[in-house]
Formats: sequence, structure tokens, C-alpha cells
Amino acid sequence: LTYDELRPRAVPRARTTLSRELWALLHHPDDEADIGALAELLAPAVHALHPITLADLAVDPAARLTDAELPPGFAALRTYMAELLGLPVPPVYAHPDFGADVHVGATQELVLLAGDDALTAPDRATLGFRLGRASTFLWPGRAIGASRPARTLRSLVMTLFRETTPNPRPADEITAALDQLPGDVRRQAAGLVGRLFARSPEHNLSRWAQSLGRTADRFGLLVCGDIPVALGLADAADGDLAAFAASTEFRKLRQALGITADANRAL
Repeated sequence: LTYDELRPRAVPRARTTLSRELWALLHHPDDEADIGALAELLAPAVHALHPITLADLAVDPAARLTDAELPPGFAALRTYMAELLGLPVPPVYAHPDFGADVHVGATQELVLLAGDDALTAPDRATLGFRLGRASTFLWPGRAIGASRPARTLRSLVMTLFRETTPNPRPADEITAALDQLPGDVRRQAAGLVGRLFARSPEHNLSRWAQSLGRTADRFGLLVCGDIPVALGLADAADGDLAAFAASTEFRKLRQALGITADANRAL
């Protein structure tokens, strides 16, 4: 028997959502949880400094697809990915230039951008990987980490840190962006910055941002259930995803989520 005869024809459905404990088994080591949490808190300030609109992404507002207009297979997988990650189901815009690809548009309202071939893709594993990978960027912090220069987030972090020192930074566009955060959110962010710097003066935000794609590849592999497909589509080609596929963490994740080849639970 060949791989083409044995490969999965559908995306296996998990029996539970991906909890924080299971996410800890999934994410890449450079994908630091505290930096991710800080980016989530600071996302509105990043939008204020570096806004992105649909027009910036060459997306026509009229290209938004209603639930009734979405092909059933794509719609079912979109909903499943959101439920698995505990996220709202995102709106979808057609983006013909993307072909078979699916991306997140990191506008103020996060959206999925899907090429025409992705919307009608017949291969469930391939679509599952691409849609799963994109869905990990539907958290505001991860979206801004992947779409904005690391220096934007770094400038906010350093301003928050300096505000706790005897010589805080003079008011400028960075402090004006931070002023848009609710008071409790700003205090929470400042406290997290303080804890990060107390633990270590070195936090590489560029390395964290780069690791987001590696975590996304891992999630795509987990949900599509087809290792060769995932390895062929992954962004990084340095062996990290192959090592993860052979790891104890990957096996534990599949067991904990109840991901099996049960055809009655496939999408």
C-alpha cells in the first residue's frame, strides 16, 4: 500500500478544546507565554501606533463572505478551529491573489483572508493545515507580533519599564498610544513588564515574533493529522516540525484531545 492510499481523507475532530496546559505542550520554546500575554494587553496601543486597514491589505470590503456564501467544507473547518482554540468565529474575506493560502488580516477586527482555491479546496488535510495555522494568529497579540515590526512592541515595553524609574520618558506618541489603554489594562501590562525585567534584562521580541510561525506550524500539523502534508507546507524547513511530530509532546496532545482516525468524528 502507498501513502496516497493510506493518507487521511478528512480532518480528525478533537473531543475537547485546547486548554492552557495543552497549549504548553504545543508551543515552540521561543514562544514565551509572558511575552504573548503582554502583546495581548498592548495590542490596542500597537494598533494606535501602526494601524492596518483592509485597504492596506488590498481587500475590498465587499469581498466579505456571509456564512451562507462560504463553501460548507471551509465554513465547517473555520468554526472547528475557532472552537478548538476557544476563539470567536472570524469573518472571512475572499482574496483572489492568495490562491490556496489562508492568512489573518491583522486589522482592528481580525479577519481571515482566503484565496479562491482555499475556499473550494478538495483536500481536507491541506486545507486543515493552512486554516489551522492561520487560526493561531486570531489572538490580537499574536496577530500584531506577526504583522508589525518588533521595534513597535519593544518601544511600548521600554516606555512602560521607564515609567517605573526615576527618569521616565517624556510624553510622546508612544505614551499617547499607551494612554489609550484602560487604566487596569495599563497597570496589568506594567506589572508584567516589571516581572519580565526582574526575571531577566534580556527579552528578544524578534525571536518571539519569529517563533509564532513555528507554533502555528505545530498546530497545523496537530489538526490536519497528515505529517507529510504539514512538512511540505510548513514555513520553516529546519527540521523543527519533524522533530515535534516525533516527540512525546505531540503524542500526548493527540491522546489528550482524543484525535483519532474515527470517521464518525471527521470533518
